[in-house]
Amino acid sequence: MIQISILTDQDTKKISLIEEDFLKRIKGEISVSFKSPQKNGFTVLLDGRGKELTSLEFSKVIFNSSRINFLIGPPEGFKELPPHDLMLSMSKLTFPWELCRLILVEQIYRALCIKNNHPYHK
Repeated sequence: MIQISILTDQDTKKISLIEEDFLKRIKGEISVSFKSPQKNGFTVLLDGRGKELTSLEFSKVIFNSSRINFLIGPPEGFKELPPHDLMLSMSKLTFPWELCRLILVEQIYRALCIKNNHPYHK
């Protein structure tokens, strides 16, 4: 099972109904936490200065590691970059962290669909 942590500098106790739906769909294959980082995990910074990937490329990132930490940066970007293995940008647009997290959870679900040849991605 792949273990993923999604961390922000904001209070992340609330999970939207849409996030909850995607989390139910991936349960059993991918475990997602919003609390603490995975030890020895592959760390991905989400920052506007990062590399943009297609959903197919993102899927490869997800399934190349069993432990992944996603760090969502503040709207102005990270002032000092934490240690990381990859820096990604979701868009050239700026999103609030709640929307960024929702898009990330949806892309994790999409990655699983790509891996399993599920028609959701098409």
